[in-house]
Amino acid sequence: MHPRNGGHSKWNQSTVRSILTNEKYKGDVLLQKSYTVDFLTKKTKTNEGEVPQYYVENNHEAIIDPQIFELVQAEIAKRNKGKERYSGVSIFSTKVQCAECGGWYGSKVCHSNDKYRRIICQCNNKFRNKTGCSTPHLTEYEIKEYFIKALNRLITEKDEIIANTEMIRKMLCDNSELEAKRDALQEEIAVTVELTQNAVAENARVVKLLLSCSLEDFWKNLQLRRQEPVLRNWYISHRRLHV
Repeated sequence: MHPRNGGHSKWNQSTVRSILTNEKYKGDVLLQKSYTVDFLTKKTKTNEGEVPQYYVENNHEAIIDPQIFELVQAEIAKRNKGKERYSGVSIFSTKVQCAECGGWYGSKVCHSNDKYRRIICQCNNKFRNKTGCSTPHLTEYEIKEYFIKALNRLITEKDEIIANTEMIRKMLCDNSELEAKRDALQEEIAVTVELTQNAVAENARVVKLLLSCSLEDFWKNLQLRRQEPVLRNWYISHRRLHV
């Protein structure tokens, strides 16, 4: 017997669910699931947003593979209550959906105590309220017949169905236009980078030239006599920094 089960031989549903949803099994931990309301009485309360929570990933070694844990969470969500909930009562459970209200067809027993006893499938919302659902019921035999017809059609028209599916996939997944724009942007970026590098190299060459030539050659080559006082001061201060 598992100590978490309190020594009982029968597992409670809530206990199993708490184990399946406990993030500690995949190596993570959620801090402050509950908090102390009164430190004198040690009274605690489930944290419903009153205090911040902190989720720590890879806090310790995992017992369950994280991917398996996430698959379990998805399965639990699929089996939650509601019209989209999962059921495994029969092979057609949560497979036949009402075209009128969107509810699932469920199996019902008619004439359970006489020789006319039979199992039918009808919309679960058929008698749920005053208006109900007007869709007719189906027998298991009829559902199986429809399933076999659909399967045979799928097998017969397999190539056409695959071709249509592939065409739809290509239409939905066609990224050629986006890829072309991406390539054009990458080319523009490459050109910009090259121009920037050339500009930096040219600036470095000019500075090196200015620092290597004499003051008189500098004025002669650049022919900037009108700006002589400003440029002279810049040149002298720049030479001092590199001496």
